[in-house]
Amino acid sequence: MPLLLATAFDNDLIHDIGNIVGTKARALTNGGMRGVDFWTPNVNPFKDPRWGRGSETPGEDALHVSRYARNIVRGLEGDKEQRRIVATCKHYAGNDFEDWGGFTRHDFDAKITPQDLTEYCVRPFQECTRDAKVGSIMYAYNAVNGIPSCANSYLQETILRGPWNWTRDNNWVTSDCGAMQDIWQDHNFADVNTKEAQDLALKSAVEGAVLHKNDGTLPLNLKKKDSVAMIGFWVNDTTKLQGGYSGRAPFLHSPLYAAEELGLDTNTAWGPTPQNSSSHDNWTANAVAAAKKSDYILCFGGLDSSAAGEDRDREDLDWPESQLTLLQKLSRLGKPLVVVQLGDQVDDTALLKNKINSILWVNYPGQDGGTAVMDLLTGHKSPAGRLLVMQYPSKYTEQIGMTNMDLRPTKSLPGRTYRWYSTPVLPYGFGLHYTTFKAKFKSNKLTFDIQKLLRGSSAQYFDTCALPPIQVSVKNAGRITSDFVSLDFIKSEVGPKPYPLKTLAANGRLRDVAPSSTKNISLEWTLDNIARRGENGDLVVYPGTYTMRLDEPTQAEVQATLTGKKTTLDKWPQDPKSASFQSGH
Repeated sequence: MPLLLATAFDNDLIHDIGNIVGTKARALTNGGMRGVDFWTPNVNPFKDPRWGRGSETPGEDALHVSRYARNIVRGLEGDKEQRRIVATCKHYAGNDFEDWGGFTRHDFDAKITPQDLTEYCVRPFQECTRDAKVGSIMYAYNAVNGIPSCANSYLQETILRGPWNWTRDNNWVTSDCGAMQDIWQDHNFADVNTKEAQDLALKSAVEGAVLHKNDGTLPLNLKKKDSVAMIGFWVNDTTKLQGGYSGRAPFLHSPLYAAEELGLDTNTAWGPTPQNSSSHDNWTANAVAAAKKSDYILCFGGLDSSAAGEDRDREDLDWPESQLTLLQKLSRLGKPLVVVQLGDQVDDTALLKNKINSILWVNYPGQDGGTAVMDLLTGHKSPAGRLLVMQYPSKYTEQIGMTNMDLRPTKSLPGRTYRWYSTPVLPYGFGLHYTTFKAKFKSNKLTFDIQKLLRGSSAQYFDTCALPPIQVSVKNAGRITSDFVSLDFIKSEVGPKPYPLKTLAANGRLRDVAPSSTKNISLEWTLDNIARRGENGDLVVYPGTYTMRLDEPTQAEVQATLTGKKTTLDKWPQDPKSASFQSGH
């Protein structure tokens, strides 16, 4: 073993042994039995007698280890310009224990002072690289002063390729076998699963939640003695909170987990998959029993991803009968009843009209979805999301087939999307708050000249030509701090018929608007937001009068006038087949 060889304190002996080993190694290479890169020598000083690999090293003295390193490397690689083989000095740096005190070499962060690092830990590697010109260096599993060796630019660039000038074209570095994986898996040193990423996951779930209904029950005003019934399939579910096509999350926090973290007194009952349960399920009795002994009822319902996904469309837009039956039974108890709706949108008509105090839709809220939901319900956070798909009535599925691709309404078809369909259950852009907002335009009238805008624009494409930003003032007239999403819609009777009911032109989000305070927001928009597509696909901006509507439902209106000439912003390439389609349409 190297420890025995180094004990001789004979530098010539070490060089000669290296020469013999290098010659034999090259013979194996010539015979096709090995490569040219050999992972030796181990030149970490043996500073702790408990180290399991100490016998692989030349001892504890940095000078002696360095001399050993120089001679063994020169012996292995040979003294000619072209190396006989490539030696690899390892493990750079601070690697001298395997598994101790709850740490392993894979996750240990070696806190080393500059003095100890330079005079002891890396001195043998200086000898290997600067003086012996070794061909390869292996980085250690461990971190050094907070940064894994394999990702440590101070060790790799500042030292190794700086004063040591280890920069030859035929030098290379390698990691120890699993050290690259250790960077993120054991050291958690990567832009993966960072605190910032976790905070963003929670933030996105909170900001996307939409309050459909609220009579003041939310946020919950819980007293110490109050208990909460948590009922439904989703209460203690984790993986389904992610929805489809989700990667492996670092953690999954259910609503029940979050409630327990908040210290709530809970009574729970959960049953089968929402859309597959029936009104005869035994768990319904347990749900009612849990509700009876609670002060507040939280019912987590809706459809999960097994109801619809790739290769499976939704058959209807109704809440499952079993869930409606349960909600009816719960509503008869006369206690505050909150429905947390997960999954995709379905027709909430039955819930909006019945004795349900509040409805909060959270879709698939992800890895920290339970925390987001409970933060919203208890008032730690305030909902401010808006519906991105209007809520269609269940009868809509009988009015138009899925294979009909037309958007615009006809005498026999109702139209599609909020721009063309006029009787939703809840409209596009709808979303309540825990407070009251008063929003208004800061201008009474807007006038723009089309040609002047285009002449003054540096945009590469006409459709991206910017209009002057829309200035909006928002006052929180309530008692709870909340975000506010400002939506600006346009309605006009300009351009080709039929005319859209309205079209989203601009949007923005104000954060943390405090009670009695006013904040302003500047909404960016471009000419394509106000232009219309013709039957041939051309994008055209028309002079005329446009009504701008703020918020859903509308809080304020202002007239915007475009002057100048009708202008084509985007000439759409024509498909010969589309002409025959239009003629026979």
